[in-house]
Amino acid sequence: MSWNYRILAHEEEEGDSLAIHTVYYTQKEPVRYSERPSFVTGGTVDDIFKNMRQLQLSLEKPILYAGDKFPQIYKP
Repeated sequence: MSWNYRILAHEEEEGDSLAIHTVYYTQKEPVRYSERPSFVTGGTVDDIFKNMRQLQLSLEKPILYAGDKFPQIYKP
């Protein structure tokens, strides 16, 4: 199983919110995502830098819905 970071749209009564989550794939298809949004951690400054770069890559991909509409592409 592979993974990457993706922006997910959470539909809420007061309006949609966006957060970066870890998304897991089988055969290139998203199948699940982390319950909580991702954040930057690392054992060294270099680890943090690498993790930040991975988070930045999520900005280049289509946003996905969270919840019942996952993994459909978000349409605001």
